[in-house]
Amino acid sequence: MKVVYTYDDRMALIKEVHTRRNKIQSIKNKSKNLMTKKPSIKRDFSEITIAKNTQDNINHYTDASKYAKEYYGDILHQTIKYDNPGVGEDWGDY
Repeated sequence: MKVVYTYDDRMALIKEVHTRRNKIQSIKNKSKNLMTKKPSIKRDFSEITIAKNTQDNINHYTDASKYAKEYYGDILHQTIKYDNPGVGEDWGDY
């Protein structure tokens, strides 16, 4: 913070603050214009091809035992090896 004692120093400080304020304002205006510009490219999204039958789940993995073996492997085997047979066999014959 500057401290001035004379009239001339005060006028010089006012002028300095004024020029700084004008520079900051011009920078703010330029950056505001950058944010308000609309994108020049117009994106055209193609139609998504989904099965027309809504009863089918396109994310359904059809081979549960293969999925379990591939992604869980020994961890799954160690987890279910002491389970009762016939109870909770959601993964198929692993």
